[in-house]
Amino acid sequence: MSKELERKDIEPTTIDWDEHAGYWDDFDEAKDYSSKIFKLLTNQIDLKNLSILDFGCGTGLLTDYMREQAKRIVALDSSKKMIEVLHGKNYENVETLVGELNRKTVSENPALQEHFDLVVAASVCAFLPNYTEVLGIIKSLLKPQGMFVQWDWLRSEKDSDFGFTESMIQEAYDAVGLKVDSICIPFHMMENDEKMEVLMAVGKP
Repeated sequence: MSKELERKDIEPTTIDWDEHAGYWDDFDEAKDYSSKIFKLLTNQIDLKNLSILDFGCGTGLLTDYMREQAKRIVALDSSKKMIEVLHGKNYENVETLVGELNRKTVSENPALQEHFDLVVAASVCAFLPNYTEVLGIIKSLLKPQGMFVQWDWLRSEKDSDFGFTESMIQEAYDAVGLKVDSICIPFHMMENDEKMEVLMAVGKP
């Protein structure tokens, strides 16, 4: 395993997501990001009648799109206030959970006992201090023909302690036995006149 991944994979980035819950659904950049990744997702897979885990769902901007086609969505986030916003939308086929994705959460929640056709993580994994460990849990939640799709920030020379390189993704997937279906950089976002490349990875058991 590389030195990058030996450091518990990446340095954790501490953000109090509860502070952002009140305006997140109206945040133009977040809405634009969710719209773009949903189009990419539906180019990869037909969501009709699928059982989906939206890991790090926030207020549900991606869930908002997926729920119209999915059979069932479990929406998990560590931010209680973000989940309160999503829960308040009263979607019949969406079950919301507050918590980290770890073995304890999985064992204590019946909603996570059934395997999923699809697990998605939108701008989540780069914030995890234990990415490879969580990746192993995600693999265990997938059906044999399931798929995991993540979107994260491409690590740059300027910000060398945040995000992923393609080789980091490949190595982490190899470590837990996920097969890399594809890794690409499909679009970028602008933040304070700075170009931030988005990395998309697709894995299968």
